[in-house]
Amino acid sequence: MMELQQHDIQIAKQIAGDWARHMAEMPSEVRPLLQQVLNEHQDDLRKRYQTYITNDQGIAAIVNTDEARSGFTDIFMHWVGELLALENISTEAYCERQFEVGAMMERVGLPAYALSRAMRKLKLWFVHYLSLQPLPTQLFADCMRAIINLVDYSVEIREVSYQTSVATHARMDEAYRLQALGQNLATERERQRALLMEWGHNVFTAFHQGDTTGRLPRLWKSDFGLWVNHKADLLFEGASEMEQIVAAINRVDSDLIPGLALSAEAERAVISEWMRRIQEEISCIKFSLSAMFDARLEAENGRDPLTQLLNRRFLPSLLAREIALQKRRSDRGFCIVMLDLDHFKNVNDQHGHQCGDTVLRHAAEVIVSTARPSDFAFRYGGEEFVLVLVDCTAAHAEEVAQRIRQRVQEMVIPLPTGDQIQVTASLGVAPFSDDLDYELLLQRVDQALYLAKQKGRNRVEIAHTATVLVAAEKASGSWLQA
Repeated sequence: MMELQQHDIQIAKQIAGDWARHMAEMPSEVRPLLQQVLNEHQDDLRKRYQTYITNDQGIAAIVNTDEARSGFTDIFMHWVGELLALENISTEAYCERQFEVGAMMERVGLPAYALSRAMRKLKLWFVHYLSLQPLPTQLFADCMRAIINLVDYSVEIREVSYQTSVATHARMDEAYRLQALGQNLATERERQRALLMEWGHNVFTAFHQGDTTGRLPRLWKSDFGLWVNHKADLLFEGASEMEQIVAAINRVDSDLIPGLALSAEAERAVISEWMRRIQEEISCIKFSLSAMFDARLEAENGRDPLTQLLNRRFLPSLLAREIALQKRRSDRGFCIVMLDLDHFKNVNDQHGHQCGDTVLRHAAEVIVSTARPSDFAFRYGGEEFVLVLVDCTAAHAEEVAQRIRQRVQEMVIPLPTGDQIQVTASLGVAPFSDDLDYELLLQRVDQALYLAKQKGRNRVEIAHTATVLVAAEKASGSWLQA
């Protein structure tokens, strides 16, 4: 299940619990009636849904081809059928499916209202056809209650997932933007420490020059305070140190600065005490600031510390951006290359992790030197790497992958013992193929890599467009399967 804030998890669990109780209480004759309505009128529902996604401007801007609209309609019909067949599914599995739908909608870029509006139309559609059945009043009411609850519980959980995914990607996009601007967190850390110390110096200087209440500079209004308020939270959201820094700034501005200002005519010992307390808070802020930067320096700097390739946390933002660019300009598309070093565990087991790290650094150098400056290289995890080739055809991507494979095979890595080691790599290539969801693109390239491993390793395999269907079928619980 995707990562959520504790508050969101509790909300989702409560909704899922309500769903489970409703499922247990549903009269046994209700579900067959709903399934009968769907079976008898599914062609009408399909037509209405396809008309809806065609005419709605917000959805049509994303699902903008006949093939995509037909595919989305198939997905919707499959989901409705599953909704009426959920008899033995656990509460946790139900929750997982709805979360995946919400997250996928956000990744694709569908507007927030898209799901709720479609579900409102779906409920009215069922009510219309139920009203044409010669049903007893109580059974009709039970059927209406069932379809409303079945749909609404799903929507509520998906909205939690959707909004959480929106917030998460907004933070990642901003972090990616800052990284793209060349921000260096080590430099930023020292800069902010210097600004904090400069503020302290300015306060004491102003005080000794005779400035009093209302004129002593407040920490929240300093360059350091503005950075904390407007930028630090983007980089360090959720860090306990942020709470400590904010609390210390509040104490300084609301208590210590006014107290110091009012002590201008007091005895020297009183003034010294106010200054000591301010210095103490500055020291606490410096300590928390350093701890916060140190804990996140490598990750937020956007680079893998071992290979200096981009951190994989920025990959979703990059892929979403590249997909969006394909809709606005006439690039040749883009391709993803995924590389995995063959039998890498044996390298670590036989020669040690230090040797393994050396191999990873050499492989990263091969990838970077083979790619163009405009391409993006990521360490995906362990011995896996991802290369995003922009404005690139499938044929060119295959050539690049083959060159990387050959150069990795030719690497001769010296060991401290005087021996040498050589490795090989398997690679998968996936061209962009009007994919709406970058997760499916990643699934395709992962499957191509798996195929390269299956066929003997040290080879390149291409994920053809047909692989999309296989990926969709295996995307358990997602909108493309729900």
